[in-house]
Amino acid sequence: CFLTEIRHGGELVGSIGMSATSLSAPVILAIAQRVGLGLARLHAIERTTESEVLRRSEELKSAVLDAMAHEIRNPLNSAKLAATTLLSAHAGTELDKQEMLTIIDEELNRMDRVIDEAVQMARVEANELSLKKEQQNLARVITTAIDEMSGLAGQRPIHVSVPETLPPAECDRDMVVRVLKQLLSNALKYSPEDSPLTVSAEFTGAAVVIAVVDRGPGVSDEERDRIFERYYRGRATKSNTRGTGLGLASARAIVEAHGGEIWMTNPPAGGAAFHVSLPVTMAGIGAGAA
Repeated sequence: CFLTEIRHGGELVGSIGMSATSLSAPVILAIAQRVGLGLARLHAIERTTESEVLRRSEELKSAVLDAMAHEIRNPLNSAKLAATTLLSAHAGTELDKQEMLTIIDEELNRMDRVIDEAVQMARVEANELSLKKEQQNLARVITTAIDEMSGLAGQRPIHVSVPETLPPAECDRDMVVRVLKQLLSNALKYSPEDSPLTVSAEFTGAAVVIAVVDRGPGVSDEERDRIFERYYRGRATKSNTRGTGLGLASARAIVEAHGGEIWMTNPPAGGAAFHVSLPVTMAGIGAGAA
């Protein structure tokens, strides 16, 4: 048996041995050298790939920080302008003052949502997402999410089709409300201001599927899966709609932590439909039947 070392950059990375062979020692050494060269190339490719992934990751983080700074600066400027007007000698009538206070309240809420998205995503990336699961009446959870978005929705009609007979699901109420508010926020952002939204839910036998449907431009087939990636924003909307690209990624992480699924479809009538599936336990099915 002939045994020889395989080295890469002077470092021992393996060995090669042959028995009952007619190959000469120089040939076996040449084979070992070729294997070492191949390993060196693989290591070089690996290092290049790691560097490229790191570079792209840093670019994405830089992009999302820039987006966050932009997202926060706009409402901050609006709130600052409204506050300055209130403090000036030209505050106007009581109605004008009320309008300024409303602007401040809305813009601070906007900043809060942006920061909340970033913090939530940081927790997901650090594997610190913890859920407080309890049996929840999903019809009430959906109603809560819609009510909390009423200020942003304004006069936009929201058609709700949610049966009270839905079985309860074991979930973290606040987290599910967060997911639904994110879907409603997206629907409001990416659809015409006078168009209605539809929120529906149905029990499929093992899960409750909640759908939020808008009348916007929809999402292209090639982008359908990517829209749930961190920091990704659709080509058709990134130039004229505010956002950090964290909302849907955070929603997916929360839903998947519940053992559920989230996906998007393009309805035949147009627009976009986002679906959230939350599993229902046997205890929940029994409670629903009762």
